[in-house]
Amino acid sequence: MNRSVEFKNIKSLKRIGIRFVHICLLIIPSLWCIGSEGVIHLTDSVKELNISSEIYYLKDIKSEFSPAEVLSGRQDHRFIRNSTNSFSFGNLRATIWHKFKISKTDAIHSKWLLVVDNHHLDSLTLFTRSKSGAYHIERSGRLTSFKDRKFKYNTFVFDLPLSQLDTQFYYLKISSYVLNYPIQVIRYDRFTELQMSRSIIMGGLIGFLLMIVLYNLFIYYSERDKNYLFYIAYVALTILKITDMKGYMDILYQGPFSFMRSHTPGITPFLGLAMILFTMHILDFRKNLPFAIKWLIFLFGPMMLSALFFDVVNLKIYSSVINQFGTLAVTIFLYGCAIKIYRDGYRPARYYIIAVSALFLSISIYTLCLFGVIPLNSVTDNLIEVGSGLEMLLFSLALADKIREYKRAKNQAEKELLKTLQQNEELILNQNKVLEIKVAERTKDLIEEKEKSDKLLLNILPSEIAEELKKSGQSQARMYDYTSVLFTDFVNFTGVSEKFSPTELVHEINHCFTAFDNIVGRIGLEKIKTIGDAYLAVCGLPLVDNDHAIKTIKAALEIRDFMEEYRKQGGLFEIRIGIHSGPLVAGIIGVKKFAYDIWGDTVNTAARMEQSSEAGKINISDTTFELIHDRVACVHRGKITAKNKGEMDMYFVQALKALDDVA
Repeated sequence: MNRSVEFKNIKSLKRIGIRFVHICLLIIPSLWCIGSEGVIHLTDSVKELNISSEIYYLKDIKSEFSPAEVLSGRQDHRFIRNSTNSFSFGNLRATIWHKFKISKTDAIHSKWLLVVDNHHLDSLTLFTRSKSGAYHIERSGRLTSFKDRKFKYNTFVFDLPLSQLDTQFYYLKISSYVLNYPIQVIRYDRFTELQMSRSIIMGGLIGFLLMIVLYNLFIYYSERDKNYLFYIAYVALTILKITDMKGYMDILYQGPFSFMRSHTPGITPFLGLAMILFTMHILDFRKNLPFAIKWLIFLFGPMMLSALFFDVVNLKIYSSVINQFGTLAVTIFLYGCAIKIYRDGYRPARYYIIAVSALFLSISIYTLCLFGVIPLNSVTDNLIEVGSGLEMLLFSLALADKIREYKRAKNQAEKELLKTLQQNEELILNQNKVLEIKVAERTKDLIEEKEKSDKLLLNILPSEIAEELKKSGQSQARMYDYTSVLFTDFVNFTGVSEKFSPTELVHEINHCFTAFDNIVGRIGLEKIKTIGDAYLAVCGLPLVDNDHAIKTIKAALEIRDFMEEYRKQGGLFEIRIGIHSGPLVAGIIGVKKFAYDIWGDTVNTAARMEQSSEAGKINISDTTFELIHDRVACVHRGKITAKNKGEMDMYFVQALKALDDVA
C-alpha cells in the first residue's frame, strides 16, 4: 500500500516537473528578449543620438502582423536587435516594426524628437505607450499629406513626450518599397539648427541652379543653339529630382498635385532622358560616336519606359529597381563614351568626365553613409547637393568649351574657305567663258527638250489640263454638265483577230484609230483613250461646247463612212458606234503614267448604246436624240433592254438633215 502511494507520488512529481520545464521553455525566451532590450538614455549632455544600433526590428515581408498583434507583445520573441548605425533592407516591399525604450536619466526639460531620415518612406506610424497601457498613435510618411503631418519638415519627425526621469516604450511601424534609413533621437533646438543648415545649403544650391537655368536661357534666345536648351532641361529636371529626393517637394504635392506623392519614381526616367539628350549633343555623338546612339535607343529606351509603366501601375519596387540600375548603367555608359571621345581628341569631353566623376564620388559617399559605413554628419548629409552643384558648374564649363571649340573650328574653316576661294577665283574667271558657252548650248537643249515634253504632254492631255498641270503640279477633277460621249467597237474582233498575226492586227487597228484621231480632233472632240479594240471620245470638255451633241454625231458619221469605205478597200472590221449625252466627271488619275479619264453614268450609258448597236450603225439614246432630232435624221428603234439599265428608247442615226455648218 505504501509502495503504491509512493509510486503515485513519484509519477505526480514527474508530471509536475515536465510541466514546469514546458512552462520555462515558453517563458524564458520571452523573458530573455525583454530583458535583453537596451534602454536608450537621454542626458543633458546629448543633443543628438543615432539609435539605429540600439533598437530591435521585426521584418514583416507580407505585412501580415496587425498592430494589435504586435502591440500586445505576442510577436516580441521575433524581434532582432540591430547592430549597425542604419537600417538597410534594400528594395523590398515590406513592413518593418521597431521597438525601443527611451529614458530621461537627468532632470532636463528639453523637447526631444524622433527622426527617420529617409524622404522616400511611404508610411510611418509611431505607437507611444502611456502609463495606463494605452497607445498614442502618430502618423507620417511620403503618402501622408504635408498639411496633415504634425511637424512640417522635409523629413519624417515624431514627438517624444518624455517626462522627467521617465521611461517610455515605443513601437515604430515603417511600410515602403525602399527601406534604407537611420533612426535618430535629437533635441528640438538641435534639430532646428540642422534643418536651418540644410535649408540654407539646399536654398543655395537651388538658387545657383536657377541662375544657371536663367543664364543659359538668355544665351539660348541669343544664340538659338539647342545645346543650351538640352542643358536647361537637364538642370531643371535635376532641380526637381533633388528637391523631391530631399523631401522639399512634399509641400507642393497637395491639391491637384497630390497624385505626385505616389508617382515620384516617374521623375527619374525623364531626368535620365534629359541627361542622355544633353550628353549626346554636348559630346556630339552623331559625329564622334554614332554607334552609341543605337545602343542608347534600343537598350535604355525600353528600360525608361518600363520604369514609367511600373510607376503608373503602382508597382513602385520594380520602378525603383529599374531606376537605380538604369541610372547607374546609363551614367556608366555615357561616362565610358565620354572617355572614348576625349581620347579621340575631343577636348570639351574632359569637363564632362570631371563633372560625372564628382557626382559619382558624392553619391558613393552618401550611399555609404546610408548603409552606416561612414558617419552621417552635416557634411556627408549634403554631399548630393554639393556633387550636383559641382556637376552643373562643370557641365557649364563643358558647354562653354564646346561653343569655343565650335567657334574656333568655324573660324578655321572660314579662313580655309577664304584661302580656297582666293585660289579658285582665277580658275573661276577662266572658266566663265567656257561655262557661258556650255550654258548657252545647254539652254538651247533644254528649250528643245521642253518643246518636246510640251508636245508630248499635249498629245496625252487636253491643253487646258496640261497647262494647269505644269503650273501647279496637279489637276483637280471637274464636273461637266453638258457633254456627249462616243464609244466605238469592232464587230467580232476576237474571231477576226484569230486569223491574222499580231503584227498585221496591230497595223490594222493603228490605221483605223489614226483616222479616228484625225476626225475627232478636226471636229472638236477630245479623245480619251482606247481600250483594246474600243475607242472612247467626248465632246463638251474641258471647254464648254453647246454643240457637243451635233459635233459628236458628225464625228460618228465620218467614222462610220470611213470604215465602210475602208472595208471596200480590204479593211478587216465593221464597226458599232454608241452615243449618249449627259453630265460626267473628268480629270487625271494616278501620279505615275497618269491619264486623263472620264467617269459617271453618262459614260456607262454610252457604252450600253454601243453594245446595243449593230454593225455599221450609230446608236444613240433618247437624251442625245432630244438634242439633235431637228438637225439629224434618225430612226426610232423602240425600247431596247440594256445591261443594268433596263429598257431604254434608242435611235439609229441616218444622216444630217441638211448642210450643216458645224466645224
